Amino acid sequence: MHQRQIGPPPLLVQPPELQQRTRFVKASATELPFESGTFSHVWSQACIYHVHDKAKCLREIHRKAQQPPPGFHPIEYW
Repeated sequence: MHQRQIGPPPLLVQPPELQQRTRFVKASATELPFESGTFSHVWSQACIYHVHDKAKCLREIHRKAQQPPPGFHPIEYW
């Protein structure tokens, strides 16, 4: 799958201050096009269930997330 930018859903990014800070990227859940430690938070709802290689997907999500503070336990919901 090739990375490509897609337009934001019209009701999701209406405020101008969010339009300037938000971009939508379509990519494979097992090969996210971001550097390691890019995100302080990762949110996924009702999509990991559809990924064939769930273990690879979860490893990729954890790679993209910043190192959590001691005592922090991530919770995945699919």
